[in-house]
Amino acid sequence: MLEVRSEESARRLEEKLPPTLRLHSVQEVARILKVTPPAVRKLIFGGRLRAQRVGVLIRIPQEAIVRFLEGSPCTEPDQRRDPRRRRSQAKRMYRARKEAMSSMEGKR
Repeated sequence: MLEVRSEESARRLEEKLPPTLRLHSVQEVARILKVTPPAVRKLIFGGRLRAQRVGVLIRIPQEAIVRFLEGSPCTEPDQRRDPRRRRSQAKRMYRARKEAMSSMEGKR
């Protein structure tokens, strides 16, 4: 198992990795693209920028940044984490439950 003990050792380890394996945080990508972190998340959830989850963290591969800047198409959006989708699912569930409750009251 690989153990990282300090920021400096982590940086040295990252320099040894091939560019295709380098991962960037949302904040780092925001600095690279000169946009805000929420704008980067919007690109990820919209499917325009590929990202990976590492636990609860979002990491963007170097290759995905290059492809985005070249204008190459990306993968499908990460819809299970898109807050807009979760809200619409919650609304549908609420309406379905409300309809079921009203139909049960009508049978009494």
